[in-house]
Amino acid sequence: MTRRSAFAAFKAAISVIDFPTKQADPECGLPQSPRVGGEVDACGISKHCRRPTCGDRIASNLSLIRLFRKLLARVGPKARFWGTLLGDCPMFVWAKHLYKRRRFLERDQIISQLRKSGPRSEVVPAVVNFYHRYRDRYDPHPMGGFRIDRISDISRHLSALEDLLQTFARKRADSLSMLEFITSAAPSERTPLVLLAFWLLEANETQTAHDLARKALTIDSRCMNAHWIVREALRQNPDIANVDKADVEVFARDFTDRFCPAPFSELITNPTGDVHTCCPLLLPVTIGNVYQHDWQAAWNSPSSAEVRRSIHDGDFKYCSRLQCHFMRSNTLPLKSEVVDPAMRDIIDNRRTIIDTPPSVANLGHDATCNLSCPQCRTELIVAKGPLVQQLKKANEEFVKPMLKNLPHVIITNSGDPFASRHYRDFMKEISQTNTPGLREITLLTNGVLLTPKEWANFSNLHHLKIHIVVSIDAARAETYLSIRRRGDFKRLSDNLTFISGLRLDNSVATFQMRFAVQAENFEQMPAFANWARELDVDTVVFTQLANCGSYSPDEFATRSVCDASHPRHSALLTVFRDPALAWARIDFDNLEALYREAQHTH
Repeated sequence: MTRRSAFAAFKAAISVIDFPTKQADPECGLPQSPRVGGEVDACGISKHCRRPTCGDRIASNLSLIRLFRKLLARVGPKARFWGTLLGDCPMFVWAKHLYKRRRFLERDQIISQLRKSGPRSEVVPAVVNFYHRYRDRYDPHPMGGFRIDRISDISRHLSALEDLLQTFARKRADSLSMLEFITSAAPSERTPLVLLAFWLLEANETQTAHDLARKALTIDSRCMNAHWIVREALRQNPDIANVDKADVEVFARDFTDRFCPAPFSELITNPTGDVHTCCPLLLPVTIGNVYQHDWQAAWNSPSSAEVRRSIHDGDFKYCSRLQCHFMRSNTLPLKSEVVDPAMRDIIDNRRTIIDTPPSVANLGHDATCNLSCPQCRTELIVAKGPLVQQLKKANEEFVKPMLKNLPHVIITNSGDPFASRHYRDFMKEISQTNTPGLREITLLTNGVLLTPKEWANFSNLHHLKIHIVVSIDAARAETYLSIRRRGDFKRLSDNLTFISGLRLDNSVATFQMRFAVQAENFEQMPAFANWARELDVDTVVFTQLANCGSYSPDEFATRSVCDASHPRHSALLTVFRDPALAWARIDFDNLEALYREAQHTH
């Protein structure tokens, strides 16, 4: 059955029911529900309506409503198309009111249960379900003054939960007490934590507000709502306990005269297909999607323009000061010192729309990998089925057109380029004929599959300036096998030696080794640095572990040794003072400020 015929059949089926849509209920002013036995009941959707028959009338028509909803889902959210098919169908008018007001009925039912003397813990799942289900019916919460949606954005969730709690009790003290209960009963939910932190911040309880926001960041390190609360708490009270001096300093800095070129020159894709202008951990804003837009539409989308506006104005509103290594080390260039002609023009003319393509594309829309490392996934991921066709479409409609004039491509920020059939096919198509503008390629890999044989298989890349970056996270086999599940430490070691040889004979331009610092491996940092020194790498990068959703809050808190409240944090500072870590080729990335603090506190 086609969509049009399905709607026609549905319209014919409901035409026999009398829907007095023009007759409004005297109490709430909404259209009345269907006649049953000649009696007309009120719609029962208004929050002021308390008639018991209303809920029964809605329940009696649920099967019809479900069918209606499924049909609408088939054509997507296009009201004009619905109107063309249904016209002024009374059921269509009534159902619109039903779904518009249903949240109030459900909200009032939850509040009624919360006011009862029975155990409230049984109602908490309904509360959580409410703000997840109806978030799109609310405007974003004004917290932080964000103008665009972000990754892991809960601004609408916060508005929904706040509306429920404020309706539950007019006094803030009563609402606050209930919010504290919900937070304790649903510890893995960010929304209650962040809203409670916000309310406490308004009450000048900065220490508790800060601690709750930090806890929310252990659930998702990209949460800018929680990040804003941490920023405001430290701004109001720099003497908050269990906070690194580096955190206080980075939030106190004024970046008005600073500039970041990333949003004006980089384009990044991730496994959901979302597109970004910087690493989404550092700047968690989506500007488009490889499955829905072409690269030009994403590159100059309204979200892109707003991010660039924030750089020009110097508020850096969408950037994470807890994660960005340039902000934490205070190494962003001064606007007055930028000499690159393209960037100079962007700064002088405050451009937010960029006519030229990005100078580098960092591809990560295929998460296929031969390993299942816990910091980025909970299981082995291999693209198959419909996703394979989607990736092919993205390659043809998004990546290839962009690559024609792109000088530098990075593969891949999620997964491994040699484990992914999609990226292997993509790399095979690179040539001086097909991609004449391409000059550089960076291969981000776990190193297990980059054997001499594979290097020979991709000889078509050898004319490019090649950078190889290997993520390892351990210096001992037993730790490696725990952190890098399904890895082969012996094979990795052999491949690293091979890559080192490529670097020595200038077959590759640079060779970098990376290490995400956590409780399980931080004591091996000096050994890792010595290993890299033996291989004569160009750079060793130590970075802070982040949670992008693969860890539970408790597990991440256990692993996050870089957090000042971690019981082994002082031991980490001791390791930072090891002479092996003073090697000039080490880059501490977003740990730079913490490393300097360790040297000064010795």
